[in-house]
Amino acid sequence: MRADTELRLSARDITKQFAGVRALDSVNFEVRAGEIHGLLGANGAGKSTLIGVLAGSVRPDNGTVSLDGRLVTPGSVIDARRAGIAVVHQELMLFPDRTVEENITATSMPAGAGFIDFGQRRRLARKVLDSLSAGLDLSARIKNLTLAQRQLVEIGRALCGGGNIFILDEPTSALSQPEAQSLFAAMRAIASEGPAIVFVSHRLDEVFEITEALTVLRDGKLVGTWRTSDVDVGSVTRAMVGELANEQAGKRSYLGGTAAELQAASAAGVAPIDLHLEGGEIVGLVGLEGSGISTVMEMLGGVVPVKGKHLVEGRPVRFRHPAEAIAAGVVYMPTDRKKDGLWLDRSPPWNVTAGTLTRMRSLAWLMGPQLRRQSFARLDDVGVRGTDRDQMVARFSGGNQQRVMLARALELKPRVLLLNDFTRGVDVKSKAAIHQLVRDLAATGIAIWLTSSDMDELLEVAHRLVFMRDGRKIAEGLSEQFDRFQMLSLATTGSRAAVETI
Repeated sequence: MRADTELRLSARDITKQFAGVRALDSVNFEVRAGEIHGLLGANGAGKSTLIGVLAGSVRPDNGTVSLDGRLVTPGSVIDARRAGIAVVHQELMLFPDRTVEENITATSMPAGAGFIDFGQRRRLARKVLDSLSAGLDLSARIKNLTLAQRQLVEIGRALCGGGNIFILDEPTSALSQPEAQSLFAAMRAIASEGPAIVFVSHRLDEVFEITEALTVLRDGKLVGTWRTSDVDVGSVTRAMVGELANEQAGKRSYLGGTAAELQAASAAGVAPIDLHLEGGEIVGLVGLEGSGISTVMEMLGGVVPVKGKHLVEGRPVRFRHPAEAIAAGVVYMPTDRKKDGLWLDRSPPWNVTAGTLTRMRSLAWLMGPQLRRQSFARLDDVGVRGTDRDQMVARFSGGNQQRVMLARALELKPRVLLLNDFTRGVDVKSKAAIHQLVRDLAATGIAIWLTSSDMDELLEVAHRLVFMRDGRKIAEGLSEQFDRFQMLSLATTGSRAAVETI
């Protein structure tokens, strides 16, 4: 909160009700010029609804939004955009068959005499990407980019359109540490010119690093707004969830017996590597974007062919398709739940049992009572309760969508479970519940490989860590042998200097 600078955005007494449920209850929210302001809250706190009101996609039942003292028409996306409010949504809204250049300039196409100025368009797109330190090929198709690269393009498009308020919803959820730092540098540069930035993130370390002020919502109500320097992680967590998350950090003893193994195994971008995983063990693969950890997960899950030896419970396997991996008891859960993991226009029962339909004798079972009981039991197992289970999964919160994916994985009865960035975009409270679920699964004997863009999460959940860089394994050890600094040092430089135990 910069009391000495002009008020840029003001939302007053915002109230919104959906089907009898009050999503926002007389919420006030203010951001000042040149400020990076964090907007925090657990899933269901009202963040998405407030963002929708600010962006004009949700019409409030009561309250006003003004930018630089001018009222913005309620429920008008066009008026909000013209006023200078730009939103970068967590669920990317890009044109997959178009180029990076076309996507970045989609809302601000340079033209002259009624024709597109292609030279100016290219220069504009390159300038925006340079401001983000993103060396992307302007002619590359969006569908061929990684999730992190697509995130940068989405942010670039918002910057290209100009504006005075930028709302970034989980912008770093798919970014590596260097990419996130480049984004933070760009955010600071943008804010220094006068625009304000609203930063929404579940990563509290990032919130404390980049913001000057933060606002917490809980159950649709404003809990408070503070200068970031005046609060700490503990007090903010309490404000978000009403109580400190009760996460059991104790490590379980795993059951032993090799569940999965790679011996001198390689693939495109991954040098010959030796890995093993025991029954009931949780092993975290640690590395930045391009380190090879995602490819290793795909090798294990039958997505990418393996050169070398791949064994499951001591038996040699050669998966040509994820279905063959599933038949062998190995289940892979992808990073991008929207693109690769879920049928968003289907119900939870459909999603949970999709992988087992081939075992059914008749498709008449598809929405039958037995299927519903079976899927509901799985949803109970992963903590999806109190939700209308017949609605489309697209309407679920990020945390519940992730749990639906876990429910489907469990329905396949895995002996080896591969969880790729398994809590991406999930709020603090849901993340704690998913952590405990993973521990409980391991306690039953399921062997678990996992990756996460949150190194603190890996430290807490995994029994053992394996570090990769440039497609090679560079270190491994029990998780208690490392701290966050050492993990970052290994991941970014490959240096072992800071790690005496290796």
